[in-house]
Amino acid sequence: MLSWTKLNPICKIKETTKKYYGQYLYKAVLEIPAGRIINERQNLSIESLLELRQNTNNRLSTWAASSRVPNSYHKLKKKLDQATVQQLSYWHDTITVNKHDIKHRIEEPWMQLYCNDESKLYTLIAQDAKSLREIHKPASIKSLQALEQNEIIVKRPTDYHYKVFLKEGYKLTPDLRESIGQYLINLNDEVKLTKSTQYNFSKRKLWFDGSYFYAKDADVLTFLNLMAPGIVAGIFKLTYIK
Repeated sequence: MLSWTKLNPICKIKETTKKYYGQYLYKAVLEIPAGRIINERQNLSIESLLELRQNTNNRLSTWAASSRVPNSYHKLKKKLDQATVQQLSYWHDTITVNKHDIKHRIEEPWMQLYCNDESKLYTLIAQDAKSLREIHKPASIKSLQALEQNEIIVKRPTDYHYKVFLKEGYKLTPDLRESIGQYLINLNDEVKLTKSTQYNFSKRKLWFDGSYFYAKDADVLTFLNLMAPGIVAGIFKLTYIK
């Protein structure tokens, strides 16, 4: 069994409750200052790109010192100063070589790595273990089996057995939007609507923002699909595991 906290003692172990991007079982969160450089496609070296970022940031710092800027800016600047060519080069090359097995997402200073092979993920991160902050993984064999069936794991028993996602950007006339919203409300406790879902159905704009709701039975989708074919982006069974 792999020991993530042995790799980095400050790493937090969290449970995967739903496949990431509908595909991945494992997610790692790493601290990668200036991480967006990993995605750069310019004909410049990592060293040149980092130097450009840091020089630009230093010029902005003079302005920021005399201006009211969010504390988050100063924190990000401090992280940028900690960026290294070695770390950025390693992850640029690693992601390029393993692009068919892993997915990454960068929101500086954080990078998320997604994978279905825990051993592979462990091996890749072991080369930069100090950057590891979180690992998300199935909590048990039963959890793994449920996730592989595209189920969502819930923390406590629930009367609602399905979570239904509605498609973002779906085209709805105001009248149809109102009709669907009223249909779901009339189902009473057969469904559980979030406040944001109710609000989205009360809007009068043409494009739907996307939402989700809970249902006791998947049959409630039959009429919904007749009213607006294709509006359901996905339906997932909710599973409670003791």
